[in-house]
Amino acid sequence: MLGELQRRFTAEDPEFVRSFEDVDRSTQWSLESIYAKPAWVFTVALVVAVAVAVLMMLLQAPATAFTFAAVATGIAVLRHHRCKDAGARGS
Repeated sequence: MLGELQRRFTAEDPEFVRSFEDVDRSTQWSLESIYAKPAWVFTVALVVAVAVAVLMMLLQAPATAFTFAAVATGIAVLRHHRCKDAGARGS
């Protein structure tokens, strides 16, 4: 049934179908797309994640606080790798 709909859309308007393929390609995430973000994005994300983790601890929600602390750790690791990779490419 889904295949039939896809064939019908392709027959009626091929440009419409191609527009979905373009969107699919442009929304793919990779480490390169993450590393391409400006450095301030990592800083803001890290500050927000830490602030929410502290707030959750104050509100006595340790599971949520731990989750945001893990997110902050992941952001810090990505930022560290981004800086290290940028230094390796620059030399």
